[in-house]
Parts: sequence; structure tokens; C-alpha cells
Amino acid sequence: MSPLDAVREFVSVDFEFSSPSGHRPTVRCLAAREHRSGRRHLLSYDELLRMKPPPFDIGPRTVVVGYFLSAEMSCFQQLEWPRPANMLDLFVEFRNQLNGHTLPLGFGLQGCLNYFGEPLIEEKEHWRDVAIRGPETADEWQGLMNYCMQDVDACVGLLPKVCAYLKTHDDLLRALLRGRYAWAVADMQHRGVPIDMPLYNWVTRRLAEIGADVRNGINAKYGVFRADGSFSMANFRRYLIQENIAFPLDVDGDTPLMDEETWSDVVKYAPQLRELHQYRQTFEGTKNIGRLAIGPDGRNRVLLGQFGARTGRNTPSTTEFAFGPSKWTRSFIRPAPGMQLDYLDWRSQEIAIVAALSGDEAMMDDYRRSDFYLAFAIRAGLAPSDATKEKHRDIRAAAKVVCLGVMFGQSAYGMAAKLGISTTEAEKLLRAHKRVYHRFWAWSDAAVDHVSVRGVIRTCFDWRLHRIASVDEASTKKQWRSVRNFPSQAHGAEMLRLACTYAADEGLPIVAPIHDAVLIEASVEAMPVVSARMEALMRKASRDVLRGFEVDVEHTVTGDGERYVDEDGKEFFDRIMGIVGEPPDHPAALDQLPPRAPLVGRDMQ
Repeated sequence: MSPLDAVREFVSVDFEFSSPSGHRPTVRCLAAREHRSGRRHLLSYDELLRMKPPPFDIGPRTVVVGYFLSAEMSCFQQLEWPRPANMLDLFVEFRNQLNGHTLPLGFGLQGCLNYFGEPLIEEKEHWRDVAIRGPETADEWQGLMNYCMQDVDACVGLLPKVCAYLKTHDDLLRALLRGRYAWAVADMQHRGVPIDMPLYNWVTRRLAEIGADVRNGINAKYGVFRADGSFSMANFRRYLIQENIAFPLDVDGDTPLMDEETWSDVVKYAPQLRELHQYRQTFEGTKNIGRLAIGPDGRNRVLLGQFGARTGRNTPSTTEFAFGPSKWTRSFIRPAPGMQLDYLDWRSQEIAIVAALSGDEAMMDDYRRSDFYLAFAIRAGLAPSDATKEKHRDIRAAAKVVCLGVMFGQSAYGMAAKLGISTTEAEKLLRAHKRVYHRFWAWSDAAVDHVSVRGVIRTCFDWRLHRIASVDEASTKKQWRSVRNFPSQAHGAEMLRLACTYAADEGLPIVAPIHDAVLIEASVEAMPVVSARMEALMRKASRDVLRGFEVDVEHTVTGDGERYVDEDGKEFFDRIMGIVGEPPDHPAALDQLPPRAPLVGRDMQ
């Protein structure tokens, strides 16, 4: 007997809507169908406006079904409909049962239909275009609504196939927990991140001027640009040698790798390169700061891409999301008048997760101290018992590289390259970690052994990663590193989803999720209460994921009239403000940027 048999009603829903960049959705129509009775609803926007609540049951004995359900829940919120009691996202469940595989058509609706041998939905691109601009004739309205019903009928047929891997009632409950996150995502996307539009427009209109000025200042320090402004690799290599910075090289061992992933990794252990990295991100790379998705109300809204990563992490656009580009651009974030922001993040979340999951008492004890990386250095005999962050900065930095690197199977060779030390010295650090946290290492090795035998690794709430046979040695090594890293990243994703779900249940105003943190916005008067409650829910989420172990939560408050500040980007932001100054008060100097092309909100279909 399938656990689905215990559910009284399943209602598949699908909206067609337009969602220009940064905007809330403009609903066009709704299609819905109850699976067992076959009852259908096909309604235009005008008809939907007269309905409070929706025309179908959303109570405790009904499960609302969709494919990439946060899109439907965004339309629920736009129509001011209440939250369904139970939600099931077929995209998430399809992804979960095959996570790690590569599919010919991906994990969207068409990919799912193709995988199960179902006919694909035709003319998708055409009807997407109609949804974006809005139907103009009676035939287009009818055609769009019929197309909408095709998606619903597809979900009706896919439900038993996608959810066949759910064998028990508990499996279904975990799937419904994943489904509840769709409402939290829709809620965060509905609110959006407040942007200081006068500053944003002022800076983005002057990027060429700023870039030249910043480059000249940077060149005095790094000497890596030619007279014509182009980047000199030879000069960059000389700088690395002069500063004794170990920088990853290409396969020939000659040229530094210049991709974003490498740079983001390097600046963690070579902070002297941060300023050059920020310049490249802003003025040379693909992360153009003028591409933030901002609506007419000055709020940054993007598809958060829930469950987009194999670890279950969100995958918002790195160019359109306010927390995607270089960290100095986060100072475009500014609360509305009379409001405050609070950035709440779990302290050293990944360390806390592996400490708790492995049951390593020494690691848990060191986490409870004020500085985990120094605590490890002291326990391992790498630093004296009275070591401080200020006096033993280099030792702490090395300890941090080791403690984070071991979670995804980084070798002594990789650590040596990051730290600019010999492989022998790196091996000594690695042995010290294995000696003091031997329980962690036994657990981590057991996880790898488990995947070798079973072919799958799971979180506490059953988010899965499947091991796939690799075609070459490099792919195999990468996959095993992913397996070692999976517990910390995937349980971190579980923790974030759970905290956001709890917050959405209570109506707490989260405006953005950021990896191991959330950003909330509330009035100056309400913030103390809202902030305290959000912290309590984050601590509860950590206990629920980690079998009672609690992860600390830290706060960074941005007051009324202030701009958000990321310490890693503050120096660069101050440099830019020194070039352009504060934006002028008169509106004529800050007229709106040219509108961007609208994007339909059905990306996963």
C-alpha cells in the first residue's frame, strides 16, 4: 500500500503569469484538478480576483501539488490567498530520487515527462510568450488556459510515478516538509530585499569612470595593468612570487587560473588579493552590478532556486541577487525609512554540523568556545594555551584552512597550495587534525564506505545524493570529495529550510536567505521582538537537525537610514564612494535605468 493512499484529496494546480525581472507575478489564469474525483477549475484572472479563498480545498486532509511549487505559491500570495495546509512539490521529489544523475532534458517538467516516458507538452515557448505579454484575443485567452490545464494533467499523471520512491508514511511526511518550503520561498520572493535606488542608479551610471579610477589606484599596489588598462599575466605572476602567494595553476603548471571559483577560494587565505578580486568581479567579470533584478518598488527579487544544488542549497542568480556579486555591492542594501535590517547567521555552521553528526566530543567542546579555529590549534599543540586571534593570526588562518578543507576531502597537497607551505608541513597539520578529532574522521570515513556499498547518502530528513559511476579518475575524486562534503552542506541546507519554514508559519519578515544566514526586515519598534523570535527559530532548527545540538546565532543590525555593510567589502565600497560621492538629491540626476526584458516565471518548466 502506498502512503499516498491515506490522503483524501490531491489537487494539482498551475498558474500562468508574467514576472518581469524584480517584479511580483502578474497572474493570467489558473488551472486545477482534484486527482480522484476529476473535478477541474479553469479560471481567468478576473474570476480569480473575486475568490477568497481558492476554489478548491486547501485544508488538512488535502495535499496541493505542483511542479516547482513556489511559483504557484507566489501567485497565491499575490492573490492574498491563505497557505495550503499540505504541499507537495514534484520537482523536488523527482530531483531527490535521482539527485546526482544527469538527465537528457534536466529536472524541469519536460525532463520529468521524458524520464517517465510521458509525451512532452508542445508549444511551451509560444504560450510562455503569450503569458509574458498577456493574451490579446479570446482565442489566445482560451489557448493559454488550455495550455495551463495541460501542465496540471501532466502533474496528475506524474504524481504516482514521481512519488513511488516514498515507501512509508514517514517518507510522505518528509516530502510534505520539503513542500512546505515552497511557501517560505514565495514569501521571501514576495518581500524582496530593499535597495538604495538613488545610490544604485548613481553608481551604475558611472561604472566606466569608477573603473578607470579604481584601476589606477589598484595598479599602484599590484602593478598588474598595462598602460592601456589591460591585465598583464606576466606582471601578476611576478606579484605572486614577490608576495609568496600560492596560486593554483593550469594543467601546464605555468599560468594562474583566473576563474571565479579559484579566486573566491584564494582570497580566503590570501586576503591581500581581495581588492584586486573585487575589481575583477565588478569591472572585468560577468557579475555586472548593473544587473540586479529590481522591481518598481525598489526591491530586489529573484527566483531563489530552491533545491537547485545537489546538496539541496538554494541557487539564486549570482548576477541578479543582491548577495550574488562582489561583497562591496551589498552596501546597495538599505532598509526603508522607519525600518531596520538584521542579518542573522549561524556561527561556524558547517563545523557545528559535522561535530554534532559525528558525535565528536572534542570537536563539539571546541565549537562551544568563542573561536573554534584557535581552540583546535591549542588542542593540537600548534598554539599556546593563551593564544589570541590578534597575536596568532597566521596559526589561526592555517587552522581554518585545515578544519574546513577536511570536510570535503582536501589533500595535504591542496592545503599546502592554499597556505603557501610545503606538503610536509601540510601533512603535519592534517595529522594533528586526525589525532585530536579521531571520532570525526571515523564517522567521515564510514560515510564514504556507506556510499561505496549502498550508492546513496542521505540527510536526517532524507535529502539524497546518489553516487554515479565515473568515467575518469578526476571525476571519481571530485565525486568522493562531494560525498565527504555532503553532510555539512546538505544538513546546512536542511537547517536553513527549516528555519525559513518556521518563520513563514509565524509570518516573520525574512527578505532573503543567504547560505547559512537570513536577512529580516522590521520596523524600528518591532525589530527587537522579531529578531529575538527569529533567533529562537534558528536555534530550534539547528536542534531539530542535529539531534539536540544547538548552533549559535550572530546578529548584524543595519539601522534606520544606514546601509548594509559587509566587512569584506567595506574598504572597496569606501573607495568607490570616495570617487563618486553621495548621490544628488534632485530627481533629474537619478532618472530610472532603461527597463530590462521581462522574464516569465516558469523557469523550471
